[in-house]
Amino acid sequence: MKLVLFDIDGTILKSRRVGRKAVALALRRVSGRSIDATGVSFAGRTDPQIMRDLLRRACFSETEIDDVIIECLKSYVAVLMQMLTPSMITILPGIQSLIHILHKRSDVALGLLTGNLQDTAFLKLHAAGLGSFFSFGAFGSDREDRNELPLLAAERAAITFGTQFAVEKTVIVGDTPNDIQCAAGYGAQSVAVCTGYFSRSELDPFNADLLVDDFVDPSPLFALLDDL
Repeated sequence: MKLVLFDIDGTILKSRRVGRKAVALALRRVSGRSIDATGVSFAGRTDPQIMRDLLRRACFSETEIDDVIIECLKSYVAVLMQMLTPSMITILPGIQSLIHILHKRSDVALGLLTGNLQDTAFLKLHAAGLGSFFSFGAFGSDREDRNELPLLAAERAAITFGTQFAVEKTVIVGDTPNDIQCAAGYGAQSVAVCTGYFSRSELDPFNADLLVDDFVDPSPLFALLDDL
């Protein structure tokens, strides 16, 4: 079997940057300070990493950050639950059909590898009507370092499907350089899609195993899977 792990934001869907707004509001509620997220990249990073950077920007010490970050993350989940509606979600081109097809394939285990917290990942996916297609994954709430997530996802896939998944038969699908580098660091195949905030010219130097504009035509991804 092949293990296929999807990023969410910019790969499966976009949500009108509601996550950025929810993070800022959550941090303000917990810290009592107005925190400016302007210029801070969220793409391809875990939510705890983003929170830490924003708290540092607000002049919190590392000790202070350690004391409040768990509460900030909890607040973020609560705020996003209040703010997010299905009307804010845009499913990216070709994704809905692609996920349906992969979910039906007997040789594919379909999972998540995302910097989102597990709770916020499924909030977004359920708002998109796609939450039921993913039974396992690895999340920003598991590890702050994205590069530690592939092994964890593979371990959870093994438990879910009752079989081990070879690294060389693992595919990580994302829309940022961090997704490509995460796959390379694990030894997995990387599939990069230009539906997020990085263009083809920006992604091309990172040498993904497959680089596509979108998944309207999923045949290049299917060909890669069939060759594994």
